[in-house]
Amino acid sequence: MFFDIPEGAAEQTLVEFASQSSIEIIYDMEDVANVRTSRIYGRYTREDALQYMLTDTLLQITVDEKSGAIAVNKKSRSFLKSL
Repeated sequence: MFFDIPEGAAEQTLVEFASQSSIEIIYDMEDVANVRTSRIYGRYTREDALQYMLTDTLLQITVDEKSGAIAVNKKSRSFLKSL
């Protein structure tokens, strides 16, 4: 898929990502508040584009294998300690 999503507030860029990829993304507004995402421009798989968009944030993606649903949430504390 081709994506053209500017850098910006996650509350807005996740909505734009969902629109461009024709999927629904599940997230808690508190998790994405005050988070800025990276610009995405070019051809990527949905998962790669979203992962790249969330680079250098405290957010991660989880994909449900059965339904394909995508959730965005804060990285766990154990993950952050491993960094």
